[in-house]
Amino acid sequence: MIPTGIVFNLFLAVLALDFLSSFLTFISAWKRKRDNARKKRIRQWISSFPGNMPDGYSPEKRDWKIIIDVYADIRQSVFLPGDISGEIVSLLDKWKIINRLIKWLLRGSRYRKSYAAVAMGYLKNGKVKNALLAALMREKGIPLKRYIINSLVEQADPAAIPQVIDSLKDLPETFRQSFWSIVCGFSGSLLDYFDVLKERKEKEIELLFIYYASKYPSA
Repeated sequence: MIPTGIVFNLFLAVLALDFLSSFLTFISAWKRKRDNARKKRIRQWISSFPGNMPDGYSPEKRDWKIIIDVYADIRQSVFLPGDISGEIVSLLDKWKIINRLIKWLLRGSRYRKSYAAVAMGYLKNGKVKNALLAALMREKGIPLKRYIINSLVEQADPAAIPQVIDSLKDLPETFRQSFWSIVCGFSGSLLDYFDVLKERKEKEIELLFIYYASKYPSA
């Protein structure tokens, strides 16, 4: 027969675990509610820019990741004026978040590298572009290289085109068209480099322009 004291202690342990579980569930729900409220205010701020700030809201450094995520989400569905992009980049630069993203991209974990590579496509900035190019030259992984090139296209700086094309050398044939499709996002700027690039007579460049011509026959 189990002693009464042990049974009582087990009962207390079960009650304590149940209380702890309920407490953690409450904390998790409270954090979700708080974060959703912050997201809503940030969404209102970005959507109404350059209008008035939502009542009681002022951008805070602790919200940097939410600001980037909400901004990226809104950019997927509506056109936003360039001023808000500049405002966000200026804030993130002032908070040293741009430097943090660059550090993540160059020396972070796989998750941090991927997050930074995607996020930096929404932050037009010379420092960001240079970091993306540096990461591209050293990156061997196909998924991350795809994120980086996509973000360089989003930066819309034609000067990045030669280095982007150089990074496509020796790509496995399986992935070539998916990368060419991304690079074609440079659109007319890519054609401006045609005379320079065709002199190199490299198979990858020839195939890229054949692909471009097939995709945009009227260009």
